[in-house]
Amino acid sequence: MIRDSNQIRLERNYITGVVSEPVQEPKSIRFNGCEFENEIYLVFEHHAVLDFSECKFHGKVYLEVKFPSSIINMSNAFLENRVELHCHKKVSLNCDGIRLSGQLHIENSHFSSANFNGMVIDEQKTTKFYFRNNTVENASFKESFFHNTIFNGSIFKSKISFDNSIFSYSIAPASGNFINVVFEDDAYFNSVVFDKWLFFNGSKFYGSFLLIGMNSTKNIDASIANFSGAIFYKRSFFDNSNFKSITFKNCEFSDVASFKHIVCSKLEVSKAIFLKGADFLNANVKAADRETFRIIKNEFLRINNQVEAIHFRSKEMKAYEKELREQRNYSELFLIYFNKISNNHGLSWFRGLCFTLTTAIISFMFYLLSLKQLPFQWGWKNFESYSNACSIVIKYFIRFLIITHDLDFMNRYQPSALSFLIDFICKIFIGFGIYQTIQAFRKYGKN
Repeated sequence: MIRDSNQIRLERNYITGVVSEPVQEPKSIRFNGCEFENEIYLVFEHHAVLDFSECKFHGKVYLEVKFPSSIINMSNAFLENRVELHCHKKVSLNCDGIRLSGQLHIENSHFSSANFNGMVIDEQKTTKFYFRNNTVENASFKESFFHNTIFNGSIFKSKISFDNSIFSYSIAPASGNFINVVFEDDAYFNSVVFDKWLFFNGSKFYGSFLLIGMNSTKNIDASIANFSGAIFYKRSFFDNSNFKSITFKNCEFSDVASFKHIVCSKLEVSKAIFLKGADFLNANVKAADRETFRIIKNEFLRINNQVEAIHFRSKEMKAYEKELREQRNYSELFLIYFNKISNNHGLSWFRGLCFTLTTAIISFMFYLLSLKQLPFQWGWKNFESYSNACSIVIKYFIRFLIITHDLDFMNRYQPSALSFLIDFICKIFIGFGIYQTIQAFRKYGKN
């Protein structure tokens, strides 16, 4: 029982009884380092200063504080069972270094400050930490290990940091983990680890958002991220982060968004608005749909970065090729295929050169076979006769390679109608190859 004394202080005690009573008067209660075997039920109607630092709670805990400016200190406490905390007014909460082996529910509360730095949650299926629909004036969750943790619907009114924290989940959070969260100031998620999921659907970021170096230290690429419906009012940074997949549908970026050096197995950007542009420099995007690659390409074109724009145009065409295969649109697929083999969609001048020479050599061979008289005779008697034959062939091949040559340039060898047809068709393909080679060089030219 909590007695009528305004101050109660116990240190290093083992308490076996049930603490259960509404408290009507202001209280200062200190249970430093105590161990509670059974349930605790406390409701405070007036100002309270509660110190449960380094305590161990083996039973269920229900704690409700209704008066503003109250203080709750549970730093370095151990929670083994279900703990519910409700704070109606601006309460100061300190849970630094807390260890959770059960469940912690903090919902529909208002805090002047809430600190969970260095928190550790045991990695079990039954453990969970629900921090939902809370309003927090000042908060910090740095260097913590969160398991099955959900922050949905909360409002953070000042700068908040989750730097160097780890988020682990036994199963996918059905309702998400940062859904409809409002960050009224800067939000820091630098060097965090999300081993599976991070869902920020519908969240609003009124300050800068920094998700820099996510999963980079652990080399984890299994995170599935979704920011659909999110609004970023200031700059956002996703630099040097690793994702299995990340989705931005119906998002709005009012300021510059940076995705430098991200590694992503799959990216989806659909109906997203980048009002001041997005920077995807050195982004490693392995798979995406055509619209996503088109948006990235256009962002590079906006800043006249032709090199990166051509790179993502190539990816856009490859995605388009996949669409055409699924639609069985073979006429368009034929054009895409030739663009691919001739210069890899504008990326490879060497492939363009190889395509031109290969086409010319094969075509010239068929052209020679169509002639009624060859410019040389088979069965050379010596090296001189072989050298003369090679000189003649090379001379006419170079003329054949020049697409402006006359159709009768080998008239003395009696070309047939088939010879003229082959020559006409090959002019088209050789000209196409030359154009593709020149186009691939454009990425190194002036914009």
